[in-house]
Amino acid sequence: MIKFFRKIRQNLLMKNQTGKYFKYAIGEIILVVIGILIALQINNWNQKRLEKRKSIEYHKRIAEELDLKVDNFKWDSIRGSNITKHLISSVKILEKDKISQEEIDTLDFTLKNYFQFVQIDGTLNSFEEIQSSGDLGLIYNQDLRKSINYYIARLSAISKIYNQLSSQVNETTLTDKYIRNDVKLFSETEIKFDPKELKKDKVLINQLSRFAEHWKTKVQFSGRLIFMSKNLKSKILTELEND
Repeated sequence: MIKFFRKIRQNLLMKNQTGKYFKYAIGEIILVVIGILIALQINNWNQKRLEKRKSIEYHKRIAEELDLKVDNFKWDSIRGSNITKHLISSVKILEKDKISQEEIDTLDFTLKNYFQFVQIDGTLNSFEEIQSSGDLGLIYNQDLRKSINYYIARLSAISKIYNQLSSQVNETTLTDKYIRNDVKLFSETEIKFDPKELKKDKVLINQLSRFAEHWKTKVQFSGRLIFMSKNLKSKILTELEND
């Protein structure tokens, strides 16, 4: 193509048609400029298409992480409700005169599980990766960005509360003196304790009642976190549908 245009210019010069040569040269320049503009437009279009695809992928990753969080919070809520129920029952049992075998089983469950207060991840990793990669602008909807930041702030605050509660609940000093682990190699470890000795320790009973309140708080927060996570995911899916 370049040889073709060069040959035309040479023919015009040889025929001494300078005016036509300059007109042709200007036309050739215009064609080159148009070609460059078209190439830039195509490149820009491809870039936007790739960015759009990347933006969609980011939105989907956040939604998937929120699904995982909802599953974890649901498990946390169910488990927390069960432990709370056993703690409340255990306090009542230890304040009774006589304890049945069924009630001893309740105490057994409580003493095995009350201190397993699991903390949570107070971050949204997928969103942090977007920020660190400099692609925050690919979350086009600014209201959605605000909603994500608000969610992370609340999640972080609740995580700090969990840290404080777990430092109290996961303390076993009060019960260690009453419990002996009966470890078996090929079966579940059992614990041995004397309910009568537990009944004498009023500080222990009061502490278990406080732990029940902490676990109840965890269950309430779990419900709130489930609602927040589902609500944010709904906003993300709406944004994807509008694209």
